[in-house]
Amino acid sequence: ALWKEARFALVARYQVPGLVGEAYLLTNVSAEPMVIDERELFRPGVVSVGVRHLNLAPRASTPVWIVRQVSAGAD
Repeated sequence: ALWKEARFALVARYQVPGLVGEAYLLTNVSAEPMVIDERELFRPGVVSVGVRHLNLAPRASTPVWIVRQVSAGAD
């Protein structure tokens, strides 16, 4: 789990040689506004992160896109 006050659901996955793109829906499940910092989504191998709305009201959602490199023999 990324954050206990959020639901992060995979909605689509795209693959090309060497890269995987994933689309998620991030939902603020808390009663407080949420500020998203894209840097929290970076991990080794991630080359790009995109978040449509960086500020989420309670129960609001936003699309998130993550592109990462695929190592040889993985995914």
